[in-house]
Amino acid sequence: MTPRSPSHGTTLSSGRIENSPARTELIQTSGLSAFLDAFRPRWLREFVTIITLLLAALAGCGQRNYSNHVELVTSCSTPAPAMTFELRFESAMARGDQVGLAATNSPLVITPSLAGSFIWLSTRSGVFTPSESLALDTTYKLSLAPGLTQADGRPAEAGLAWKVTTPPFGVIAAWPQQANTSASSEPEIKFAFNADVQAADAERFVFFRDVAGQRVAADVRQGMVDDRWTS
Repeated sequence: MTPRSPSHGTTLSSGRIENSPARTELIQTSGLSAFLDAFRPRWLREFVTIITLLLAALAGCGQRNYSNHVELVTSCSTPAPAMTFELRFESAMARGDQVGLAATNSPLVITPSLAGSFIWLSTRSGVFTPSESLALDTTYKLSLAPGLTQADGRPAEAGLAWKVTTPPFGVIAAWPQQANTSASSEPEIKFAFNADVQAADAERFVFFRDVAGQRVAADVRQGMVDDRWTS
């Protein structure tokens, strides 16, 4: 897992977090919005926000990630079982006495449902930590809770439509990586998977095969800490 950093979208070879123009939109519009807010009534601000979200949804046709007045920060750049999701809002969303506590109603909605808790880190930010691993080969849709309000009770202007797709089950590393003509007559190959695997369950799928198609069953055992290889 890599150190947490603001990641606004990276296409991945397996699991992926789709590309997004979210940061550019946030920087370009935040100053203008602050200026116009002083001159336009509340109903007009809400109307503009709704229209903006609708246009963004239609323009992207549901294909691209989108965020407005909020930044999504993941704990790692690629989907991982224990990754966390942090929201950083432009406006105060929680009261001071709520900071450090789990939100009764999480502002982050994840579909399909993912068990976990959302804790406010400050009045403007909070992090959702799953209590279960993300499922493999699954696309999670992230959005803000409907009817979300700011700390002062006003409707939140933030919007979020994000997708995180986890990779399918598979081998993530193997050693040795290449065939060797000087290999032992009793070769040993180590495999690392992206999910827990029981040797007893995998044994019937593992065998050695020569160019003529002849097979020799493999003796499969569970890997131990001492079996790990170093690069």
